[in-house]
Amino acid sequence: MDFAAARKVMLDSQVRVNDVTDRQLHAAIGAVQRERFCAPDRAFSAYADVEPEIANGRRLMLPRDVAKLLQAAAPRAGETALAIAAPYAAAVLARIGLKVTAQESDAAVFEVIGAALEAEGVQTVVA
Repeated sequence: MDFAAARKVMLDSQVRVNDVTDRQLHAAIGAVQRERFCAPDRAFSAYADVEPEIANGRRLMLPRDVAKLLQAAAPRAGETALAIAAPYAAAVLARIGLKVTAQESDAAVFEVIGAALEAEGVQTVVA
């Protein structure tokens, strides 16, 4: 599967068309590999208009919803953020240039997403 092409289609068909107009946010979403935040056997669904499973019943939010929430928060490079149970949003915020800590309550979720968060420079904590 061509994940880069799927990511572009997701951005064009789910994010931009839903009044998410922040170009910096578009660039960050277009750069973060969402498939790395899904259970490996669910990577194919990372860019669909669904909530793919991470682990133990935990799911990723819809791309549109993450984008709308982050646009409303108006994050700016240099700020600090705590992302609770929102690993994909944490990675997008880090890509924008924020210092991000991602908190999860389930270590099994970090087993799936830990390497992806580390690659984005996100600090992690299980609590």
